[in-house]
Amino acid sequence: MTRRAPLHSAALARLIVLLLCLGGCRSAPPSVSPDPSASSVGAAPLEQEQESAAASPSVPTPAEPPTLGPLRAHFLGAPASTATRVAVLLHGYGDRGDGLVALGSDLVRARPGLAAVALEARLPRPEGGRMWWPIDIERVRAARLRGEWPQLSRERPVGADEARDAVVLALRALADQGVQREQVVLAGFSQGAMLAVDVGLAHPELLGAVVAWSGAIIDREHWEQRAAPGVRFVVAHGQRDAMLPFSEGEALHSLLRNIDPSARWVPFDGPHTVSAEGRAALLELLAGP
Repeated sequence: MTRRAPLHSAALARLIVLLLCLGGCRSAPPSVSPDPSASSVGAAPLEQEQESAAASPSVPTPAEPPTLGPLRAHFLGAPASTATRVAVLLHGYGDRGDGLVALGSDLVRARPGLAAVALEARLPRPEGGRMWWPIDIERVRAARLRGEWPQLSRERPVGADEARDAVVLALRALADQGVQREQVVLAGFSQGAMLAVDVGLAHPELLGAVVAWSGAIIDREHWEQRAAPGVRFVVAHGQRDAMLPFSEGEALHSLLRNIDPSARWVPFDGPHTVSAEGRAALLELLAGP
């Protein structure tokens, strides 16, 4: 009996050690791994995602469109600072902004050394496209049907001042590049024609000629009181214009001839458009001294 005691004592000691080991292994909470290397397994996807994001190319920021003064502009042909002539083009009401770019391309091909700049109107049109100032189209149609154009021609549209100021700043930007007023021809279609005449009459120091395609008179009283020394005017209008009456084109030419006796009248057999005859008249101005 005395010889078995050490065996029992040794067995009891081994049992105590085993229980202590089992208790120690269970002491860690379930969310913590006893193996330090195991903690990196869950972090690997996040690290890889961060590395992938850092390695992926960044999306380039869209370039700002070119401008002339405060207006977006499409530049064609020679640089304005070295061009022989500069044609500045103003589109009509509802144009998306680049409607005269094709015309500008034709001009620079026909006149080497020419610069053409098609300006975009400053305001978006609610129905789409752009506008120099808002127009009540239904009122315009009613005025045509009722013969009320004289009343419309005496009004100055809301927003016309801001449109004129924007184009004036664009022309001054050309002057800052060294472009002389005699080199600048301002040409506009429809609403752009009205604006071109308005700018030419108010600021003759900034340009040498104005071409009005299918336009009309606005602010008649003030236009009649203007003087535009040194500025040549051309008015082109279609005899089948269903938007602005042919008689309005005649009236515009008559008003301008009182200011510039050499003002040219270019009627054509066509609708509300920039006609071949009107383009030819512009090219003549761009070629002459």
